[in-house]
Amino acid sequence: MNDEPEERLACPRCGGSVGGSTNERGIVFTPCLRCDQAMAAACCAPIPGTASGWRVQILWRGPELTLKEAASLRQVLPVHANESIQCVRDQYRGLSGWTGRRLLHLPSHPATFYGVEFSPSFFEKGALATIFRESHGTLVIASESLLLSECVPIPQERGRQFLDEVTSLDPLEMTDSDVIGMDGISLYFRLRHSSEERGFVAWSPNTHLAPRHHALVRALFRLATELAREADSITFLEGIHGYLDAGLPVKVFEETPRRVRLFGGLSSLSSEALDSLFAATPQRHRC
Repeated sequence: MNDEPEERLACPRCGGSVGGSTNERGIVFTPCLRCDQAMAAACCAPIPGTASGWRVQILWRGPELTLKEAASLRQVLPVHANESIQCVRDQYRGLSGWTGRRLLHLPSHPATFYGVEFSPSFFEKGALATIFRESHGTLVIASESLLLSECVPIPQERGRQFLDEVTSLDPLEMTDSDVIGMDGISLYFRLRHSSEERGFVAWSPNTHLAPRHHALVRALFRLATELAREADSITFLEGIHGYLDAGLPVKVFEETPRRVRLFGGLSSLSSEALDSLFAATPQRHRC
């Protein structure tokens, strides 16, 4: 048994006893029962429905993680303890640093992997990834608000279509996009095919600026919108839709009468597409 007395939490001002803690938007408040002092600290525990008040971040000194930095990172992060220094470095290729919660996880060899992490200006971060092992494919949807990522099996034929679409873009030859700007969304891509791995970044790509990067993220996004089943995953995808130049934010349900669901944001720039959508609706489906 441990005979040492248990340390008692006391008010730093008067030494009095403290009351029960409350959590408000990621900040934990603990009041003193004797005076009006209240201690506050950022919450770092995964409390359901509460975002963490802070995030640990380690930035590289240069544009890429060096072998020396990879060795240090391996010492402080248990998840990398049994990996080689070069393996640790390869996992962070194309990234400017490490954050406390990685949404994109590179699987072990020999899986084929296509993934992208989203960092939008005014929305939560998230990630989409596909993992293919032999004839089996899995889609992974992750976001900061999801306690657990959604993992969905990819139908075999749809998986072949996705791989054909991605292969036609020659993604292993892609590099960082030189387009920069304010607000918008930053994309961090991670790829592995056979023994080759790549990492590169893009900012708010579209069909005119960085079109190959745009086509790659659209391929992942289309697959996710088709296969996502969890309500929170669907909410995340609908929130990220407008950042990806993904067309009119609409879902059409072929019922009688036809049901059209609009989500996200609309502006005057969407007026023509919206007019075309309703004009194409057969008269028999109109109420």
